[in-house]
Amino acid sequence: MAEDTGMSGILGALATKVDFKLSLLKDVMTEYTEIKRVINGLAEEKVRLQQEKERLQHEKEMLQHEQQCQFHMNVNSVSKNSFFGP
Repeated sequence: MAEDTGMSGILGALATKVDFKLSLLKDVMTEYTEIKRVINGLAEEKVRLQQEKERLQHEKEMLQHEQQCQFHMNVNSVSKNSFFGP
């Protein structure tokens, strides 16, 4: 009988230890799931910001082109109306 009680105590302690480790594992899984969610969110934000950067770069190039065209039109207009013209 004494051996049964001792074995039962060991198995109970082992079961408690396993339960504790499973609890820790669940906590770790929860943390890693949250880290993964944050990383995925950052990756999506990076893509969105890259697209925004490209859109703004395109707009900047278009504005520069429009300014150059406007400048050349003004230069041509001034040269046609010049007092020293042909």
